[in-house]
Amino acid sequence: MKRIRIRNLRSLIDTGYIDLKPLTIVVGKNSSGKSTFLRSFPLIKQTVETKTKDPILWYSKGLVDFGSFKESINKLNASETICFSFEFEMSQRDIIFRNRYNIRGFYEESVFGSDTRNFKLSIHCSSDSIQKLKLIIDEQEVEIIKEGKMGNSINKLYINGRPISEEFTDISPSSFGASLLPIYITKKIKDEYAESASSFFRSKLKLILKNMSYKSTSDETIERLIDDVKFGSSDELLRSLKNQSTTANTLKQNLNLLSLENETFLEIRDYFVGMHINEFITLSNNYLERYFNNLHYIAPVRASAERYYRLQGVSVDEIDSRGENLPMIIHNMNPLQKKKFSNWTKENLGFHIETSISGGHTSLQLIYDNGDKINLADTGFGYSQLLPIVLSMWKYINIKKGPRYRSPNLMYTLVIEQPELHLHPALQGKLVDTFINVINACRKENIDVKIIIETHSEAIINRVGYRIAKKTNDFTSELVNILIFNNEKDAYSTKIEKSI
Repeated sequence: MKRIRIRNLRSLIDTGYIDLKPLTIVVGKNSSGKSTFLRSFPLIKQTVETKTKDPILWYSKGLVDFGSFKESINKLNASETICFSFEFEMSQRDIIFRNRYNIRGFYEESVFGSDTRNFKLSIHCSSDSIQKLKLIIDEQEVEIIKEGKMGNSINKLYINGRPISEEFTDISPSSFGASLLPIYITKKIKDEYAESASSFFRSKLKLILKNMSYKSTSDETIERLIDDVKFGSSDELLRSLKNQSTTANTLKQNLNLLSLENETFLEIRDYFVGMHINEFITLSNNYLERYFNNLHYIAPVRASAERYYRLQGVSVDEIDSRGENLPMIIHNMNPLQKKKFSNWTKENLGFHIETSISGGHTSLQLIYDNGDKINLADTGFGYSQLLPIVLSMWKYINIKKGPRYRSPNLMYTLVIEQPELHLHPALQGKLVDTFINVINACRKENIDVKIIIETHSEAIINRVGYRIAKKTNDFTSELVNILIFNNEKDAYSTKIEKSI
């Protein structure tokens, strides 16, 4: 994920596009919109992980509670929609391939002509539906706007600004296994069958190409050419059309006469884009689900340490937002994992943790450099508040890296509210150093890791500045985005400034 933009969510009238760097730090006064911004990440996470009839799941017991749409929309713009925009890149190994068939049998092919494509997706949500969906891929723009009242609404489709006369209806994401974006089919009229957007636009495209061909040119020849054209910018699409190898000479000659300003080419381009609308929506759905499934949120109020924890036979993988299941995660590690985790925390933070079993219970023991052991419950709040953060980061740099784990690209995001809670400034500094170490370790392994924190700590900000000045492990300002939130005008209008 490269950038995110939020509009009309509580005091966030419009954040503008915010760059998500390896380390993004949010600072500002209380009630300035910092928490709203940070909690928008687990808000989308709980939405994509749960099948729901509404576009956004505003409440989840395990993550965040925004109340309802009415409570979440900006009070100055209550008649409008709440909008989430995302900008991300997808490489060939991120992309779902389609099966095609030739005389050799089935083979896989991508609709894209080059390795990486840039996606910009905006989702405008009302209380009960997505009112507008806008998707831009390499300059090609698709906009779908819902018109009419609930139960009798239609979707008007625009491709590169061109209105499409046909009306479309949307299919709920849960109907085809997704959880955020719908797909589209033509609106059924009387006894006629509805058809997918792909079939509708393919038919339009075939008709244009047929009219550019000699009358005896077969449908199979036209179909093959359509399937072989690669998606891209207008320049790339035109080049792909002209480079097609076809035995239909008249068609070939007419394709070579096309130019970027030619009305026939513009129609071909837009129908070709339309033919792939649902494919692009599916790709976007899959990317967002993968991104937010790999996002971990650490809440500001975290579980305090207990003296003993009842042993449970359940397999636990992801740390919950308050760290309540952390003891079971550490307990269920195999001996090698426990040793690695212990060595890593000792090297980075000057202490390590081990579990001790007694009867049907386990306890967490903090071990200092001199070998002294103490139950975590006897150390105060600081270490128990720190451990969920530390364990999350350790997992990022100990991911299995065999070939099947490297495709598609690995990406992980850690969102933390107030990591400094109950920590001495010296330990806060060590925590920042650990952030930097994790970021560098992930960069070396080509793992896209993002750490996003909200903080009130001068010690954390100063330590980041110090490490940038010293260029510790090649850590530079290019890897950091510090955002200052302010609402001096009123409680409903957050202003965001970039510090570095």
